[in-house]
Amino acid sequence: MAKKIIITGITGMLGVEIANIFSENNYDIHGIARNQKKDYLFDENIKVEYFDMTNLDRTKKIIQNINPDIIIHCAANVNLNQCEANRVKANKINSEVPGEIATFIEEKTKFVYISTDSLFDGEKGDYKEKDEVYLLNNYAKSKHLGEEKVRKNHKNFIIIRTNIVGYHVPWSSSLFEWGLEKLINQNSIKGFKDAIFNPVTTKQLSKIIDILVEDINYQGIINIGSKKYISKYEFLLKIANEFGVEHSLIQPASIDLLNSSVQRPKNTTLNISKINNLLNDEKHLVLSRGISELKKDLFNKYIFNRRLKFE
Repeated sequence: MAKKIIITGITGMLGVEIANIFSENNYDIHGIARNQKKDYLFDENIKVEYFDMTNLDRTKKIIQNINPDIIIHCAANVNLNQCEANRVKANKINSEVPGEIATFIEEKTKFVYISTDSLFDGEKGDYKEKDEVYLLNNYAKSKHLGEEKVRKNHKNFIIIRTNIVGYHVPWSSSLFEWGLEKLINQNSIKGFKDAIFNPVTTKQLSKIIDILVEDINYQGIINIGSKKYISKYEFLLKIANEFGVEHSLIQPASIDLLNSSVQRPKNTTLNISKINNLLNDEKHLVLSRGISELKKDLFNKYIFNRRLKFE
């Protein structure tokens, strides 16, 4: 009998990719999403329930009826400004929902909670799993509280600290999407030289999750990121290089240019020694390889429907 998996936030940037990866391995896949997206149709073998997970009674009923072997919890509010403006709402989806799920799922159920790299003050970078957190904004606070609730309420968990890049269906405004669309339309943009991170693509992370769950049966907190630390400016240069766009369109700048009331750590780089030692193949941790895969997926699955022209 096929294992049953629930992917929350399944229509999101990461959720879609996780569904794609796990559907290749004969899972009985169930999804939960807040809004139905007409632009994207899942395969018939993927069953999706559309509702707001902050309705905890309905969330509990649906999850218990499915009785999954694995839950991968991607659902979250990642908009820093929204999390700051409405702290109660942010805490409900980012903290209360995963914490409540952790209280009623079976002990056998592996609960994978997608956290963030933004749990530190950004003064030094290269943060290890055991480093003390220093939370600068409510998004970080709500995600860390979610971590604490999951750890307290369920033993069979994986907490993944990461930063992902990819694209939504339909197209949206992630860093990759914003940068790519601006560049291919020959718009000048600014890239922050003092914002340092080590992201992975949604496909790379999805494949790593599959390995952690099935091959390793990992439990605990783990950092997942690319091997090389780069600035947001360098990341945009990588996109320009991959898609054959002039580098001169990207101007170096400081993140202080945002002049935002929301505090943001400048260096969110994660030490990936633990995941690097666990993996037999380091290709999942090489960002340039991931971006090449993104380009291939865009051409094969999506880009022609948007009439975007690439040289």
